[in-house]
Amino acid sequence: MLTILGINSAYHESAAALLVDGRCVAAAEEERFTGIKHAKRARIDNPDELPVHSMCWCLERGGLQLDQVDAIAFSFSPGLRRANVGVDGESGAEGWGTVEGERVFEDHLLAVPRRLSELASSDLTERFFWVEHHHAHAASAFFPSPYPSAAILSIDGIGEVTTTWLGRGEGIDLIKEGAIRYPHSLGLLWEKISLFLGFDRYAAGTTMGLAAWGRPGRYRPEMERLLQVDEGRFRVEASLARLRSDSFAALEGLFGIPRRKPGDPLVREHMDVAAALQEATERVGVSLAQWLRERTGEKSLCLAGGVALNCRMNEAIARADLFESIFVQPAAHDAGTALGAALWVWHVHRREARRWTMSHAFLGPAFEPDRALGALERFRGRLRWETVRDPVEVAVERLAGGECIGWFHGQLEFGPRALGNRSILCDPRQDGAARRLNERVKRREWFRPFAGSFLTEEAGGWLDLAGEHPAYRYMTMTAAMRSGELPGVTHRDGTCRPQLVTPKGFTSLRAVLETFRDAAGVPALLNTSLNLRGRPLAGPPSAALRCLLDSELDALVIPPYLVERT
Repeated sequence: MLTILGINSAYHESAAALLVDGRCVAAAEEERFTGIKHAKRARIDNPDELPVHSMCWCLERGGLQLDQVDAIAFSFSPGLRRANVGVDGESGAEGWGTVEGERVFEDHLLAVPRRLSELASSDLTERFFWVEHHHAHAASAFFPSPYPSAAILSIDGIGEVTTTWLGRGEGIDLIKEGAIRYPHSLGLLWEKISLFLGFDRYAAGTTMGLAAWGRPGRYRPEMERLLQVDEGRFRVEASLARLRSDSFAALEGLFGIPRRKPGDPLVREHMDVAAALQEATERVGVSLAQWLRERTGEKSLCLAGGVALNCRMNEAIARADLFESIFVQPAAHDAGTALGAALWVWHVHRREARRWTMSHAFLGPAFEPDRALGALERFRGRLRWETVRDPVEVAVERLAGGECIGWFHGQLEFGPRALGNRSILCDPRQDGAARRLNERVKRREWFRPFAGSFLTEEAGGWLDLAGEHPAYRYMTMTAAMRSGELPGVTHRDGTCRPQLVTPKGFTSLRAVLETFRDAAGVPALLNTSLNLRGRPLAGPPSAALRCLLDSELDALVIPPYLVERT
């Protein structure tokens, strides 16, 4: 038996994953244990802040101690980072890109093997592997995919210095075909525009939701100056973007509007800027995919990196009819590099055969009923609960009655999407469901859309799908709705971010969907993550119970319990 522990903590989305003989037996994000969104903020002085909770859980799942693992893979290569120094031509905010700041960042990175050895009370340096960030992203996308060979696109904010990696996978090999380096970063441009629009740095999803309300043509010329697209490449105009600067003066001059402060009203111009950015992003995605198709001749495409969570871009690539099949790593963000780094060591370094295909993303911890009961007892007086014989039947009865309920069951999802085990569910036919959920449950912006979960075999009657892409199983690609019968999951632009629920791999949600279809005649449910604004997806039962207590959620089902506020 050969075991490999993969770790990500270089920037944010800290996570761990464990391979046993090439198969993933556990993968989890640190935020789900600590309750701190994204686990930590990306700083020059904290890349050695390890995801201890997720590491310990993965090791426990494998029946191992840290000093017993055969290899440890970390999804970053420190030496390559030095190429960042001076690229911006100005001092970077918080020290990024400066000689001193990058030296601090590298020193903390180089401390990781020592910190792991301290945790294990054993010298682990000989078992430690640095894996390039985009190699880890590429490995996370290709090796778990169902394809023997495929084109690969990894696109995010920044790794060491690379922001976009283009290549192909063949068997156990990753072959580089091209790369784009900082300051030409689509992911960091989304961060900067999100801040310009008054959102958080990590609010790309919010900006994407806002884009559907805008007119891309209003700022198309300005966006073309900012983000220039060429065949297989793109270029960010650094003097306008100033990606590492706290200044927004150049963007204010470009768009002719002041930066929106958090909490200020949203106006048409803000929506139009978001729409122009989304349109340009889709143009970039299609251009890169076209280049890869011509360069590699592959019929399948694998995607990873934070930008690969842009489901509208992914649909644009699918609609371009370049590839027969598209797989997007469900944990496409940096958390997925923990899995990818471990897979890279298994396949590329050790030259071992592929033994695992990702059929679902339920790779995190599950909790026995006694753990849920213990959490419930701590909230006695504020919550009431009862044991129910058939949780699925009770859930569907509540859903058919117009309630919004939390559904907590089985193993925790790996990745940012709630795929049915840590979800808030609602009847998608309710016209006011989205607004109610945003304002009174999720406590977030009114314009944010919600995903829909559909029985795979009946989805075609409701959705205009771009093909039979595995990406549809993980809410990583949009599709146009065929009718207006499901307003709860239909966004402003007439699209939905669907999850196609197959008979295998989604047992819990599948049962709820089938029973709801029989009761209501609709093979779909509104499905959003079981969390409130500013909190990560609920990990343990206590986090789910706090969601119920702190919102106007009607009820929570944690089998075998039905829970309500007193």
